[in-house]
Amino acid sequence: MLVIDDFGANEGKKSSYEERGKVDRRRQKTIALLEEVFSAPVQVVTFHADCISNSQLMAFFLHTQDVIERFLGTID
Repeated sequence: MLVIDDFGANEGKKSSYEERGKVDRRRQKTIALLEEVFSAPVQVVTFHADCISNSQLMAFFLHTQDVIERFLGTID
């Protein structure tokens, strides 16, 4: 299973939803729940856009594209 999500990391600065500790806990809980429900490993791609430059963001998108293509290549 492949999940691409920011888990709330890119919400507005005034939003408590994007507090780092909450984002990490939300990510961990989501992964654990998906692994339990589907009995399958979960691969996660996530990012915090405020922490990176435009060139880093583009590199992230290209990396994510590669991850998706490799993941789809594993599906029969």
